[in-house]
Amino acid sequence: MEAALASALFLGVIPIFGKQAITAGFSPLAVVAFRTILAAGLLLLIVAIFRRPFLFYLPGWSVRLRIGRNVNGLGSLLYYFALERLSVSVGQLLYSLYPLFLVIWLVIDRQPPSSLTYWRIGFALLG
Repeated sequence: MEAALASALFLGVIPIFGKQAITAGFSPLAVVAFRTILAAGLLLLIVAIFRRPFLFYLPGWSVRLRIGRNVNGLGSLLYYFALERLSVSVGQLLYSLYPLFLVIWLVIDRQPPSSLTYWRIGFALLG
């Protein structure tokens, strides 16, 4: 329950701070770099404290770094470059509609969405 509340809090607050930093003169690239370094450092600290053996599994780190760089890195860059031009409310609205766009692509690809997917979209549109 605490993780869900923290996730909702950070998803709501982080774009506001990012937009303020961009408005103050930082480039979106600098905002993404600072955010990524802060998140990676915090994750490393938590893993080092609570799950120390996970630090020594090198094949897993290789995969995580590649996926993080390619998928999450590109998404963060595009999101913060969009925040440079959009208001935070419009950017967050588009970001929260991601599950709806995903279902549209599933239907186009002739893959039927599950009932769980419809529940997630309903909660995303209500929240």
